Amino acid sequence: MARISNHVYYHEKSAVRQAIRNAGIHKFISKYDIDKEIRSFPRDIQEKIADETKRLENKFKCYSLHCGGIVYYADGVPEELIINKSSSLQQIRCNKEEIAKDKNFKIDILSSRALSQLYEIIGYKNSLCFESFEYDAKTFRMLQQGDNIGITFAESPLMRLAFLKYDLAVCLSIIRPAAKDAKNVCEKNFEDFIIFDDDAIDFISKECGISEADGDRLRRGFAKGDKKSIEEFRGIIAHFPVEKQKEMVRKLSNLSRYSFCKAHAFSYAQLIWKLAYMKCHRPFFILLC
Repeated sequence: MARISNHVYYHEKSAVRQAIRNAGIHKFISKYDIDKEIRSFPRDIQEKIADETKRLENKFKCYSLHCGGIVYYADGVPEELIINKSSSLQQIRCNKEEIAKDKNFKIDILSSRALSQLYEIIGYKNSLCFESFEYDAKTFRMLQQGDNIGITFAESPLMRLAFLKYDLAVCLSIIRPAAKDAKNVCEKNFEDFIIFDDDAIDFISKECGISEADGDRLRRGFAKGDKKSIEEFRGIIAHFPVEKQKEMVRKLSNLSRYSFCKAHAFSYAQLIWKLAYMKCHRPFFILLC
């Protein structure tokens, strides 16, 4: 087995900073002062930074370690893919898209810190069961009241706001690392939007009369804000009444702010529920963790 990578690319802000370094300027510049600082440089340096920024944008920067993606190779990890042999589990250069394209078996280990806390709380006994849900009124009331401090992955102010309004799986879908505009998203009425990737794929494929594979491709286009994919979708639905077209596009519009599959959302929800239960019934251990 091996850990997969994220492929990190230069975008506007990181490209500007690297261009400044490439111009021979190595000092701390606040994000609030960067434009002002560039304008203070000589004209030739400004032009060099502008040209270098344009050259770097969308270029590959480096590999980073995926937080939980594990891939299995039946015949051993191919040597040519390994970029880090020093860790206990080797890192390979492939990202999740390449793993999926090659049809290799991949799993995501979700929130290993929270899992470690749970095992510590129960004394490292192999008795954690995620196959069934057991209702507990005390835990339910605690979450419903927004008492989320100390619950790993669910203790932010935004998560508290979400707990007051939505169920766990929805909360964990719309508020998570890298989710854009989470505060604005959290305040909306989610009955009017598609939240999960799975539902978006189903909605697109059924409404457009296309395969789920093509539905997923267009769903990814909406998630990435890809104008070409969105225009393709608009072309497919052009025979519908104008109002229905607008409604269909609106339903998919929030996918650019968040995008999560039900399997991840519900797995996280089970994990958070168990941590919340421990906070209610064994709070001393949660405090120690």
